[in-house]
Amino acid sequence: MTIQDVIQWLNIGVKTGTLEVINKNENCLIYFKNGIIIAASSNNSRNHLGQFLKREGLITDKQIEKVRLLQDKTDDIFGLILLELGMLKEKDLHEGVKKQAEEIIFGIFDWNEGDFEFHDDELPSDQFIPVTLLAHNLIIEGAHRKDEWQKIKDLFPSRNIILALTERGQSELLNLELPGLDAEVMSKINGKRSIDEIINLCGTSDYSVFKTLEKFMLLDEIKVAGVKKAVEKPDKIKELMNEAKILRTEGYLEEAVLTLKKAYNEDPQNPEVWQELQSAQLSMEDAMKKVIGNLNRIPVLLTALDSPKIKSLILSAEEGFLLSRIDDFCTIKEIMSISGLKKEQVYHGLYKFLKKEIVGFQDQKKFINEIKGHEPKSLSEKLIRTFEMEFAMNGIKRVLTPHDQMEIINFYNKIKNADYFSMLNANRDSDKTEVVNSFKALISQYYPGQFLEMSPFFSMKLKAVIALLSAAVDTLCSNNKRLEYEKTL
Repeated sequence: MTIQDVIQWLNIGVKTGTLEVINKNENCLIYFKNGIIIAASSNNSRNHLGQFLKREGLITDKQIEKVRLLQDKTDDIFGLILLELGMLKEKDLHEGVKKQAEEIIFGIFDWNEGDFEFHDDELPSDQFIPVTLLAHNLIIEGAHRKDEWQKIKDLFPSRNIILALTERGQSELLNLELPGLDAEVMSKINGKRSIDEIINLCGTSDYSVFKTLEKFMLLDEIKVAGVKKAVEKPDKIKELMNEAKILRTEGYLEEAVLTLKKAYNEDPQNPEVWQELQSAQLSMEDAMKKVIGNLNRIPVLLTALDSPKIKSLILSAEEGFLLSRIDDFCTIKEIMSISGLKKEQVYHGLYKFLKKEIVGFQDQKKFINEIKGHEPKSLSEKLIRTFEMEFAMNGIKRVLTPHDQMEIINFYNKIKNADYFSMLNANRDSDKTEVVNSFKALISQYYPGQFLEMSPFFSMKLKAVIALLSAAVDTLCSNNKRLEYEKTL
């Protein structure tokens, strides 16, 4: 789901709240009211309102510094101080704020990777200057910019290109009537700096600088003076591939696919990355099928469709449609037939719903009813039954990975000859609550029913682990048994 899809979804859904979008370098907030974007902010200094107004020639560096000093004392917002001091007209301020919000959002459109989260009905309590931005217009302009970027890349294939002024450009530099950004960019071109260095010095968006350079080049005011030797960077593709390999080995298939997608975005032409991504996606599909089971299972909602838990989710159109077709009666196969969705779309949707704990299966409810009818005889059995019920309703079975296998063997060897206190990571001062909590934590880690399939060897090991832990908790939580046991130590 692209960020454009998210914005469109929030617009169509007439949502009010804050969309938080982050990557490793930047944290952006987009504010919605009834589906309309009313503001945007970023922690990137390039996106500061003062920089936008300065580039338009509306304020100077000295004025920016003066306003910032007053801001520290009064806590008023930057734009309102400009108005109070008479440095800016209200119309110019509004246009500047609107331009700032647009550039922040267009900048997000250019990201190769990032995460987002929508905070429903949450808007900033601090003052801000509202604008009106229509999602449809932003998305159309974003598509136009994508085409423009391609033209720019054809003209400047590398950010390491060194630019110099032509004779015409040198004459133009003396022109005092140059617009703010034109003057700033041109003043940074000296025949030694690369495009990348010029962008960093200008402190504005990449797109704005590139468009200005494109204009200069077409007017024959600048020329290519060489190419700066790129500083060798670590092999990011190799690092991502290795990271994905480790994730797959440890059974984190979804995370492995996301990591390989990052590698693919870095180099879409790399055949090794493409093959590894396809392989990981197939493995994840297989894992999903094992978790979801056969197509005759009946999915059931674990919470109402209008519950806050579901309302807070960002769902694609297909996921929303799939969720609306879960009625506690239709099988997965019937839902596929009714909805017209592909098998892969249904599997992905159900897998997501299971992880978010908003959907379960009818056979899970049946299992819960069965174990409810069995009265546990000991504390350990009661605790295990409680865990089984919770897992049946909310848990997702997973593959037993080599990492899991090693942990099981090591833990079994650790406790097979240990005393009951050591087994449960407790000591003689530990009370009943501490012992029970430790037992619960270990059961959640070594409960056999959470794994899809395993060899008889590991099945026996896990049953032995559960038996040892059960004996320990039953003894240490019984006053009489505990006193007798402590005498033997």
